[in-house]
Amino acid sequence: MSYTYTLVATTSDLTAVLAFVARMTTQQWPLAMALTGDLDWWRRADFVATTPSHIQLWHRDDHIVAVLWPTADQIDIIYDDAVPQLWNDIVAYCAQHHAPTCKLWTLSGQQARAHALRTHGYHALPAELLVHHQDPRWAPVHQAPTGIHICSVNDTLVASRAAAQRDAFQSTKMSAAIYQHVRQLPSYSPAYDTVALNEAGEVVAFATVWVDATTSTALFEPVGCRHAYHRQGITKALISTVLQQLAHAGIAHARVLSEAHPTNPAIRLYHSCGFITIAELIPWQRV
Repeated sequence: MSYTYTLVATTSDLTAVLAFVARMTTQQWPLAMALTGDLDWWRRADFVATTPSHIQLWHRDDHIVAVLWPTADQIDIIYDDAVPQLWNDIVAYCAQHHAPTCKLWTLSGQQARAHALRTHGYHALPAELLVHHQDPRWAPVHQAPTGIHICSVNDTLVASRAAAQRDAFQSTKMSAAIYQHVRQLPSYSPAYDTVALNEAGEVVAFATVWVDATTSTALFEPVGCRHAYHRQGITKALISTVLQQLAHAGIAHARVLSEAHPTNPAIRLYHSCGFITIAELIPWQRV
């Protein structure tokens, strides 16, 4: 089957990509590989170039049928699984044009996708992530501890929000400039970018939630808490507050990912907030 390949070059291309991903979300839910919020969160560090030019678009009959988003060691792929042989053709292309160590992904239970990967020499590695889902209408309610105030992010909180993420993830990657850029991205949902403040007004926990009203989905990405405030019920109350807001707004689906290690405390946190694990995200490599 013949395709044409182009790279994202304009803001119109990005708009088309987001529209395609939204359509695939509806088509493939709940096992969609990515939501529109995922794409913008992946762009968070690209605050110099507004149109990241490494994103490859596959077209057939002048319509986008796949988006390939390569990074140094993996390729995120969103494609139309209603197009015959498309996944097999994508895997064959990646095997030819990318390093053997470059990871591709499937969700557990996607046997046809796994078969195509094996056919082209890929081998499954242990699951790296879990996909958790729920209907916000049925989320349990958790109250914030005394002295904790939950609110949306505003300009005065950007620096504190970025610092909280650095502390939570023990990483230097997030800065106030990057987070200010995040707040300008197309899928950003300001009403649902939520933080918990201590009595001094410092951000101690956060949940950036990307809401797509078209697909009635909400993506929690990222969620975190400063180390000094762990195990106090703050993040649980924060997530609960957002889920109540989503339910009130009529959003039907909420999703969050966690690392798959069984001792990961985030798994218990999300389950306590009403999420259920629906799939594992499995990486594949050729070596």
